[in-house]
Amino acid sequence: SVPVLKNIVFLNNYALNGGGGLFVLGAQPRLTQGTFVGNYTDNDNAGNAIGTTNSATRWELFNSVFWDTPGRDLSIAGGQLQLAYNGLEEGLQGIQTYPVTGSSYQDLGGNIPLSQAPFYQIDTPQGNDQRWMTE
Repeated sequence: SVPVLKNIVFLNNYALNGGGGLFVLGAQPRLTQGTFVGNYTDNDNAGNAIGTTNSATRWELFNSVFWDTPGRDLSIAGGQLQLAYNGLEEGLQGIQTYPVTGSSYQDLGGNIPLSQAPFYQIDTPQGNDQRWMTE
C-alpha cells in the first residue's frame, strides 16, 4: 500500500522492540510534516521514532521533526528511505541501517541536526527577540 501521512503528531509512544512512534512493514508510505516527540523502545538499535524490517518497504520522509527520542531516531532494518528537509535530533547519525539486509537511505538534502537548528535555542527559550523559540 502507499499511505500518505501529512501533518501528523506521534507523541510519547512506546514499542517493545522497535518503531516507538511508527513501525512500517512492507508499505510505501510518504510522510510529510510529521512531528515525533518522546517516542521510545526498549531496543536501543531499533528506531525510537520509526522502525522498519521488511525489504519491500520503500518510504519517503519530508519536512518532519524528531525530538526527545533517546538513542536512534530511525532504524531501517529492511527497505529504503528517501528523506529531505527534516529536523533530526542527532542529524543523519541518528539513522541506523543494516547493509546486510539491503537497507539504506538516500539524503536528498536539507536535513539538519536540531542541535544546530537556527530556530531553537535551549538556553534562551524566549529567544533574543523575545519571541518563543526563535533567535
